[in-house]
Amino acid sequence: MIEIQTLLVATDRSDIATKALTLGENLASRHGGTLHEFHVELVPPAGRFQRSPDVVREMTDENRIAITRQAVSAGEAIVAYAAEISADLIVMGTHGRGGWDRMVLGSTAEYVLRRAPCPVLTVGPQADSFARGPVIAAVAFGDDEANVIETAAGFAHALGTRLVAFHAVEPVILPAPYAMEIGDLGLDRLVGDAREAMAERMRERVTLPIASEALVRAGSPEHDVLVLADEIGASLIVQGTHGRSGLGRTFFGSVAEAIVRRSPVSVLTLPLGARPLAITDRDALTRSAPLARESWGTTLESLSERAEAAPWAVTVGVVGQDARGTLLNGVRLHGLAYDPNDDAIDVLADGMDHRIVRPLAVRLSGGGGEEPFTLEVIRRDGARERIEAEPLAIPA
Repeated sequence: MIEIQTLLVATDRSDIATKALTLGENLASRHGGTLHEFHVELVPPAGRFQRSPDVVREMTDENRIAITRQAVSAGEAIVAYAAEISADLIVMGTHGRGGWDRMVLGSTAEYVLRRAPCPVLTVGPQADSFARGPVIAAVAFGDDEANVIETAAGFAHALGTRLVAFHAVEPVILPAPYAMEIGDLGLDRLVGDAREAMAERMRERVTLPIASEALVRAGSPEHDVLVLADEIGASLIVQGTHGRSGLGRTFFGSVAEAIVRRSPVSVLTLPLGARPLAITDRDALTRSAPLARESWGTTLESLSERAEAAPWAVTVGVVGQDARGTLLNGVRLHGLAYDPNDDAIDVLADGMDHRIVRPLAVRLSGGGGEEPFTLEVIRRDGARERIEAEPLAIPA
């Protein structure tokens, strides 16, 4: 699970910045963090950059601070303030500028992406602040691959969606004479090796109970990951960056920066060497091993026998792409069952039955004797449903 205690939203009060602020508010609310709404008033240069006093500092409520600061460079001011408050995450909009004006004038978003002391979540013109689709981990097989996969898995778990880890193997295109001499460079073999490597990384790094898959294609990393995001209706791309800058970037390009500029969805960039987001599994249920599928029927039957012997109350909550909240709340439980023909788990309760279709994994915590129990069901679409039951108190 992702922990975000201090969140900085950099805003220039444009329409895109408003979208970034909305996303920041959603994250702060979801994770119970403090939101710093940070605005920079640009002033003429007067020597090198120095921190200036806050022009406006207002605590709008106990979990939100609005601050305006004067500075020569918005990017430097954002990075400095993020370090000052030990921000866990920076959220900001990007105008997607490219070409020579970017090189000459600079880009606040790109400066922050290269220098930030923490992960940076960028929101482009096409991004939806309320998107709930799958999370893509753009894996480049480098120093930051573990952080990318684990962080993407944490967001997929928090959003109740599935994780898609993606890697593109770039074909090597040679001039015709050399291609005739050298022949096939073994692209199919490279793709096969990459698939095996991705499967191994997923086994090692995805420890949270989520639906996940690994995809490897031959193609261009920046192009194909954006095509994939559109194909699956992704809500977020998580990527690393090696922080390249200068003329080399202008002529050769940077995959990470190209994805940020062109992405139709929000992009979480993890700068190399920056402080990672905290990912915890404090929940005993999350740490427990999933039940074997062949035992689902007997396990649910055993729990149902307790519900028949004495009154139990059940609460069912869901976190997913299409729904979030409580479906059943403290109603009398009559039984639980798994139907292998329909591949569905049924919750039988007073006044309303509930069916969980296409379950992928089931975890159980508690349930011994009269002990309350919790079942967590991960659906194939990545949604997470929790069934919590406890003895029902009957008034004397």
